[in-house]
Amino acid sequence: MPRTKAQKQKILDDLKDKVARQKAILLVGITGLKVKDLSALRKKLKGVDANIQVVKKTLVEKALKEQKLELGKKGMKTEVALVFAFGDEIAPAKTV
Repeated sequence: MPRTKAQKQKILDDLKDKVARQKAILLVGITGLKVKDLSALRKKLKGVDANIQVVKKTLVEKALKEQKLELGKKGMKTEVALVFAFGDEIAPAKTV
């Protein structure tokens, strides 16, 4: 079911907040990843002060543009998730 404009705006506001607070962002391809594996990854990332969020590439691009960061979404052919590192910049990359 498609999301309403209000729902998309709420997601966009949340993304803008996370982009402003982050110390590092990882783009992770999630095509073929099972839900239980994604849930397990979420739990592990929570332990290292990080967060993973699956979002449409268009919304990611809009959120990053405000912070003067650019995302070349045309080159990405798979579904992506963003991993936001709020503490240590390296630990989330090792976890993923």
